[in-house]
Amino acid sequence: MKNLKADLVLLDGKIVTVDEDFSIKEAVAVREGRFLAVGVNKEIKPLIGPKTKVLDLKGKMVIPGLTDGHCHPISLGRVLEQLPLFGVYSISRMTARLRKKVEATEPGRWIIGKAEAWEPETLKEKRLPTKQDLDETALKNPVLISAYSSLGQISVVNSYTLKLAGIKKDTPDPNGGRIERKTVTGEPTGVLYNTARELVWNKISQPFSEEEVKAAVKRAQRAFVEVGVTSVFDAHTDLQEIKAYQSLAKRGELYLRVSLLPEWKVFTSCPDILTETRSERLKIVGIKLMADGGVMFRTASMHEPYLGQPENRGRLYMEPEELRRFVYEVHSQEKPVGIHCTGDHGQDISVDAIVDALKRKPREDSRHSIIHGYFPTSNSLKKMRKHGILYMAQPRFLHCWGESLLKIVGPERANRFKPLRTYIDSGVKVVGGSDAPVVDPNPFLGMHAAVTRKTVTGRVLGPEERVSIEEAIRMYTIDGAAATFEEDIKGSIEKGKLADLAVLDKDLLTIPPDKVKNIKVVMTMIGGEIVYPRSA
Repeated sequence: MKNLKADLVLLDGKIVTVDEDFSIKEAVAVREGRFLAVGVNKEIKPLIGPKTKVLDLKGKMVIPGLTDGHCHPISLGRVLEQLPLFGVYSISRMTARLRKKVEATEPGRWIIGKAEAWEPETLKEKRLPTKQDLDETALKNPVLISAYSSLGQISVVNSYTLKLAGIKKDTPDPNGGRIERKTVTGEPTGVLYNTARELVWNKISQPFSEEEVKAAVKRAQRAFVEVGVTSVFDAHTDLQEIKAYQSLAKRGELYLRVSLLPEWKVFTSCPDILTETRSERLKIVGIKLMADGGVMFRTASMHEPYLGQPENRGRLYMEPEELRRFVYEVHSQEKPVGIHCTGDHGQDISVDAIVDALKRKPREDSRHSIIHGYFPTSNSLKKMRKHGILYMAQPRFLHCWGESLLKIVGPERANRFKPLRTYIDSGVKVVGGSDAPVVDPNPFLGMHAAVTRKTVTGRVLGPEERVSIEEAIRMYTIDGAAATFEEDIKGSIEKGKLADLAVLDKDLLTIPPDKVKNIKVVMTMIGGEIVYPRSA
């Protein structure tokens, strides 16, 4: 290495390597997209040559590039094009953002907003918005704003949209849905629940072209690198979306590292898909399966009924025998499955399906995964540890959904929702993710939820399930890399690994836990290239 010079050197920093010892260094050198050396300034300075770019970190913290272990970049890109309302918990802030969007939108064009989760008590005004709130800002555009809630999946629309969809005073409630109406007059308030939302969604033009899909990917990757994310799992892709990713990668326009989990029907129609794409930027890593529904919709398959609904325990999306067959088919091709399961019963069925496949065709280090896994039983935890089944977590749900869950499953189950401490102490590897655009893609918001377990109101759910900031960092770095069998080439700042990193404005290891959510990324690097800010 004596005569080898670096392309880029970062000096005078606090380099959190996330190596086996979680060691802290002072400087790092990069050459040809990989880390050339990590150490103290005096060890790295000899690697500076006449063509080396040198950056003085001035004490700032550097961490490995972050991984979002479960998200939907294309859907996120579409939301970002419209009206993202992540972290908005007041009607006044919502209407202020809507006003700016209206000013930039031609009359007659749709404005579609996406919030995280709203309860009347979690909004500053202590009520849900109505058409009247939207009408004050948007009279010439159809507007639809959606959010999760213990009341159901809700959409709030303005008068323009109600008229466009033909929703009137005498419009009947659809099966499985409700049109909220004023008590005295019976006029629609603009709030639609569950299947009633489809009366409006059916009016929105579909499908998207491949070029629109590619534009959404590019929009999402910009958002990810702004928050230090360098690798993502797109956890439900169809053929059109896969082709869009492949096209962007071929043209050199995909700088984010993307791992794809195509939906089951892609696998059945194109069984060779698992071996088609594999590079440092884009790879198909397995298949996504859906075992049950969602706890916020009361369709997660549970052992015990939902609060106030003694006959409702949710439902399975496929019978156990069918799930076992699907898992075995993918496992037989030596690829992992990622199973969406949110209820404790759904998780038991999913873990058993994976164990069955491993018994029928043993394979060391298969790295199948459970996605969501909100209420693991002790039986599932033991099997996950024994068989190396990963847990793909979305910690921010604790913050956004906590108040809703108290109404849906009651305080006992709400307090053990997403028990990260239990998973880790049980010997299960936990991978951090967002599920964006369900919630904000910012991983520091996820870390904040993991270390505080605070809801929107500041209530702490299950304080014994909090994790340390070091554990949270590992969830989003080295353990994320392990989910794609790449812990030897990324996920930590070590010699020879891919030069993916993020420079932070504050010290993540020393700030109070409640301040983790305020961390900002100063710079993001992927493969030695500074991708944020782009002008660097």
